[in-house]
Amino acid sequence: MKKSSLVFFMVLCTLLVTAQQKPVVKAKQTKASDSTQHSSAGKIFGVIISDLNYLLQEPQAAPNQNKGTGGDNSFDIRRLHLGYEHTFSKELSARVIYDPAVDSLQEAYLLWKNVFSMHSLTIGMMHTLAEKTSEKYFEYRSLGQLVMDKKGFSQEFDRGISLTGNFDPQGSVYYSFMVGNGSGMSPELNKVKKFYFTFGLMPDKGSVAELYLDYENFTFGRSAITAKFLYAMMAKTYAFGLDGFYRMNRKFAGTKDIVPAGGSIFSWVEMMSSTRAVARIDVIDDDLNNSGNNVASPSYREVYANVGLDYLPIPEVHLIPNIAYVMQMKKNKGPDIAEYMLARLTVAVYFK
Repeated sequence: MKKSSLVFFMVLCTLLVTAQQKPVVKAKQTKASDSTQHSSAGKIFGVIISDLNYLLQEPQAAPNQNKGTGGDNSFDIRRLHLGYEHTFSKELSARVIYDPAVDSLQEAYLLWKNVFSMHSLTIGMMHTLAEKTSEKYFEYRSLGQLVMDKKGFSQEFDRGISLTGNFDPQGSVYYSFMVGNGSGMSPELNKVKKFYFTFGLMPDKGSVAELYLDYENFTFGRSAITAKFLYAMMAKTYAFGLDGFYRMNRKFAGTKDIVPAGGSIFSWVEMMSSTRAVARIDVIDDDLNNSGNNVASPSYREVYANVGLDYLPIPEVHLIPNIAYVMQMKKNKGPDIAEYMLARLTVAVYFK
């Protein structure tokens, strides 16, 4: 053992013995505010989502798009959230989430509750407003991105600043406003910012109606605005939700607007105390302004369906055999595309 280590060990032992013989007497102090009386505390949490995939059918590359192939299989780690949350006081807390599966920081923010009456401020990298409420009510982000995020019309995470406020103490009427980079988990490469807004009503503890809007202005006169409406309900043994969105990409095709629109229905039902049936259907038109008459620029309506059974041996572990199916419905002269079908076993583990 080195001399420096020996000296450090002897000093440490002396301090421990002294502390036991003579307890520290705290000085008297005047009554502090609630925030200083609150002891800080932290917790570690995490999520592991893995898949055993078996490809039943997928489109081949052109010119044989109408012929499907299958048989490929794989083991994948789709999401691996490692997180830490620290509560400094009743008002101030911080949260960090890193995902090694995609080598990216997902969340890293400071939350200031009651920054003023019934309002909270969040600064940093956070979950955006686009699918946040939908994910909360569906509870099955483990089965994949929701409709707008899946098609790239929104970012699940973004860097920025967000203000959330309630119009009543119960939080039955609320709003959120966020200004972000609009680049998601990628670095910001321009001076353009994205604006997010939600307004929601909760008529009771188990249901919500929410309006979502976002706007982003790009270069060369291009801009994008998205509107979405959500209605969802949740009880002890079931949940149901209906999403519908409309997006206008202005001048993304020369002087022409591209207008995708669609919707999603999702639900789960408890069949037994440890088993749920899960289902979700998305329908998306990739451009309402494109009738599909031009072979050079085909347009499609996509139907996505995902059904499965969720077995919970314990509340933190979900074993979900499920099938994902995609059908591209051509408009007029567009080429046929083979159906896509994937069977998989999804395993979701939550550390809380």
